[in-house]
Formats: sequence, C-alpha cells, structure tokens
Amino acid sequence: MAGAVPVPVPATCGVTASPGDLGSIGQAGLEALRGVTDYPGTLTITGGDVVDLSPLACLTTVQALQITSTQLTTLAGLSRLTSVGDLEISLNGLLTSMAALASLTHVSNLTLIDNEQLASLDGLQNLTVAAGTIAIGNNAALTSLAALDHLTSAQSLRLTANPALTSPKGLDNAHFSQSVYIEGGALTSLDGLGLSAEVQDITIMHLPLVSSLEALAAVQSVQSSLTIQDLPAVSNLNGLRNLASVGTGDESAFLLLDELAVSDLTGLGGLTYARLLEVSDSPSIASLSGLNPALVMDQGIQLINDQDLADISALGKVQQPPTSIQISGCQSLVTLAGLENVRTVTLLDLDGDSALVSLHALSALRTANLINIEGNTSLPTCEAKWLVSRIKAPANAVFIITYNDDSGTCGS
Repeated sequence: MAGAVPVPVPATCGVTASPGDLGSIGQAGLEALRGVTDYPGTLTITGGDVVDLSPLACLTTVQALQITSTQLTTLAGLSRLTSVGDLEISLNGLLTSMAALASLTHVSNLTLIDNEQLASLDGLQNLTVAAGTIAIGNNAALTSLAALDHLTSAQSLRLTANPALTSPKGLDNAHFSQSVYIEGGALTSLDGLGLSAEVQDITIMHLPLVSSLEALAAVQSVQSSLTIQDLPAVSNLNGLRNLASVGTGDESAFLLLDELAVSDLTGLGGLTYARLLEVSDSPSIASLSGLNPALVMDQGIQLINDQDLADISALGKVQQPPTSIQISGCQSLVTLAGLENVRTVTLLDLDGDSALVSLHALSALRTANLINIEGNTSLPTCEAKWLVSRIKAPANAVFIITYNDDSGTCGS
C-alpha cells in the first residue's frame, strides 16, 4: 500500500458534531464545520460559490459526504479524511485532482460521476475497502483506474460511459461479489476486472471494442443473471469456461448472450445449470455445439434472430430437454433436429423461421400448454397441424397456427 504522508493536526480539531444532517451548504456554511473531526450525518456541499474545502481540515470521519456542482479544482482540505460511509463526488466541472484523499482507507459507497476534467483517481491509493458500490460514470477525461489497485475488498461495481477510459486495470484485486454492471464508453479490454468465483449478477453491454471475455474466467457461479450484450468483436466464449451455474438464486434469472460474433457455444462446456438460456441477434452463430450434456435449463431456451443458426442438434445431447422453447427469426434453420427427446413443453414458439420445413423432430412431444407456430413461410401448415394433433392438451391450452405455407404438402 502507498504510504500516506502524515497530516498535521490543526490546533482547533477535536469537535464531534451533533447527529443529523445540515442539508445542502455552500461556501459560507462550511465555516460552521471548522474544528469538526467526526460528523455523524450527511454532509452535502454544493453550489457555484464552493471553491475551498479548508474549513474541513479537521474532518476524519463522516457518515455521508456529497460534493456536487461546485467550482472546486481540488479537494484540498480533506487530507485527514480516513473513513466515509457514502462518498459522492459529482458534477464538478473544474475538478482535476483527488490527491487530497490520500488518507482515505474505507468507504461504503463511492460515486464519481460527471467530473469532466478529472483524468485520474490519484489520491485513492490507500483505499482498501469499499463495502458497498463503486460507481464511476461519465467522467470525460478519466483515463485510468490504477489508483484503486490497493482495493482488496469490494461488493459492487457500476462502470459506465467514461469516453477516455480503455481498461478497468486497477480493479484487479477488488474481487467484486455482488452486482457488476459495465456499459458503454471506450473500453478496449476487460483485463484488470477483479471478480470473485461467485457473483450475484453481471451485466456487460455496449462495448464494441472489447474482443475477449477472459476477464470473466474466475467466475464459477452467477446467482442471478449474466448478460453479455452488444459486444460485436467477441468471437468466442472461452472466458466463460469455468462458469458452472447461472440463476440458482433468482426465479427470474437468465443467461443472455446477445449481439456477439461467436460461431457456436464453445466455452460453455462447464455450464450445468442456467435457469433460462437466451442466444439472440448473433448473426454468425451457426450451431449450439459446446453445450454440456449435463446442462439443466429450468425455464428453457430462447434462440432469437440468429440468422446463420442452422444446427441445434446439441440440444439432443442434453440429458434434461428444455420445457420452454422459443425459436424465432432464425432464418437458416431447416429442421428441428436436436429436439427429438422433448416430450412436454409449457411453451413452444416457432415464429419467423423462414427456412423451416419440418417439425418431425418433435414427434415425441405429447403435452403442451401453449404452442405458437407463426410466420414460417416455408413450413407447410399441415406440418403444424400434424404436430398439434398428437398433443394431449389441458383444458386451458392455446394453440396458434397462422401465416405459414398453406399451399405446402406433407408426406404421410
């Protein structure tokens, strides 16, 4: 850890403020806090007249500190601050330095948003604990998170739209274990993102320059949902090779792989449980090969707008077939080979699969609650009627067959 330079203690220090919140204060209001060492409430400093934090020179601990919409260029005056519950620094358009926070070692939540001229987080080198969430977003000049490299205990991360930041390097040792949300900005790599083996939920989206998921290799379990969306340069899922389960702790959870450049699902070979698996809008995926035969999908599978998907035979190797199946907009899929073991479904939705000509792979299907076979322009309508004629439907079952090939013919 970087050694903190001892900070002289002003002679007037030693006052503990009364519990409570002062409300929003400007420069004049700060004068009332001279000599205060501990502030057991929320301190909100805001306004265009705020240019100097020196009245806070004694402050070491505060329950919550918000510094927002000021004219500060530095945080000079906070050099004795060691612990903050919630620290928010936002909308400070002139702020260029956080060096005054060199004594800070512990926060619950850290929020750094819309500080246009802040290029680095230098000053946070001694921060080791973030018990809640680190949120860093829309800082136009921020190029590095390296100052956070001593952070060894953290829960959640929200990293969004920092247009000059190319890497999360500096978060290597954070071991985030709760919510991780990364969206937008100029990231070219996820390397340096420190994750625990078990994470509550992960969302990574809208990163056109990121080509690898290797930073996720440490993750073995996601309790809720895992979303990887709009990473068009990612051509393989090898970074998910150690992932074993998604959604064991959340009934609405899912694994979403959307707008990727993968050709198959190689990399998911260790996955044995996903409450719901969705692969969508990935135009180059041709097959589902790579799935683990032991995979269980309680809420089924969704294959949506995967234009080159022609082979779903890997589903035939899965020991427990999905009971909810949605395949829509997959324009290269000719047959449903791979669904031969499906005997019961709550939902079967085949919609807009323009090359589909046969449903005979579903010959074992006997019970269903909802079937929608719609807009499959090459599929003879008689194929759909053949399928539903074999179904033992409960009284409230709904079967929809429409806009398929009414002129098509079927064999005996």
